Amino acid sequence: MRDLRDTSLVAVQAAVAAGLAWLFTHDLMGNPVPVFAPVTAISTLAVSLNGRVRRTFELLIGIAIGVAVGDLLVEWIGVGSVQIALIVALAILFATLLGGGAAVLTQAASTAVLLVAFQPQMTDPVIPRFMEALIGGGTGLVVATLLIPLNPMRAVDRAAKAVFEAVTGDLRESAAAMTDRDPARAGAVLDRLSRIREYMGDLDDALRSGRETVRFAPLRWRQRRAILRYSASLRYLDKIVHDAGTLVRRTLAAIEGTERLPEGLAVAVRHLGDAVGLLREELKEGLKPEGARELALLAVTAANKAYAQGVGFSGSVIVAQVGATATDILLAAGTAPEEETRRLIRHAAIRDQRPEQP
Repeated sequence: MRDLRDTSLVAVQAAVAAGLAWLFTHDLMGNPVPVFAPVTAISTLAVSLNGRVRRTFELLIGIAIGVAVGDLLVEWIGVGSVQIALIVALAILFATLLGGGAAVLTQAASTAVLLVAFQPQMTDPVIPRFMEALIGGGTGLVVATLLIPLNPMRAVDRAAKAVFEAVTGDLRESAAAMTDRDPARAGAVLDRLSRIREYMGDLDDALRSGRETVRFAPLRWRQRRAILRYSASLRYLDKIVHDAGTLVRRTLAAIEGTERLPEGLAVAVRHLGDAVGLLREELKEGLKPEGARELALLAVTAANKAYAQGVGFSGSVIVAQVGATATDILLAAGTAPEEETRRLIRHAAIRDQRPEQP
């Protein structure tokens, strides 16, 4: 249902953009066959939301190359299957020589094909074909940014949910594997960690697109603070993912090496998982992430209590990674400057510490 709702809005954007592009070039400017205006308007909407303005200019460059190559070659060699194949190949090669990216190459080739296909109806265009494409691209941008902008937080929330839920689940599962001393369970968590990198890429794309939307779309300016809050936490979230990977690897090594793993280590890792899950909820709701901060500090306290009871090499690395992960959670939460955050972590490490009774 959510995908249908998102697709429906894109369909409305494309319909409005194509209709307006046709209206401007056909009805208002008198071009009898304004092919490139609606096609470019739709192409502008179809490209990745990330960097839409830059990609629109790439599309227009591709169209210019396609028009130039197509116009020249049709005059020389005429129209036909062999001619289309040759024109497409030359358009791509020419675009490549000019340093065009994938969008430029694709648009150059498709524009050349359209030019050849509609050549009989386009012998005397009222306005230059590149200008027609420029009108279409501008129309697409206006529709996407001013008239019907997509909700950037919907894509950000979806991408963030995948990252946070994966990290939360893997930390909780790692804690359970530590408690049960189950190497297979810890190994399964380690195998799943690679997918989080893909989720992080999706989140980065969604945030880039979101920042562009809230910069250019007045209807979405009120979401600027939420987008910026997520963006500020992204660098620390990336560190949390790295920290979690190291923590899980040392957990597996400790289990396989039959090292001592005091109960407090599993408690600490479970607190970290809960803190990451709560951090996402608090960021989503626009709340100050106090709950996530407290859970992260509790994790540091529990890990250092376990360290005082005696751990092996992998156990000591786990304790250090708990502290690093908790630090990054606090920094992602943005509840305190970096120096204050590190002071809180140091305080949590010695909180409630009492010497062992003989």
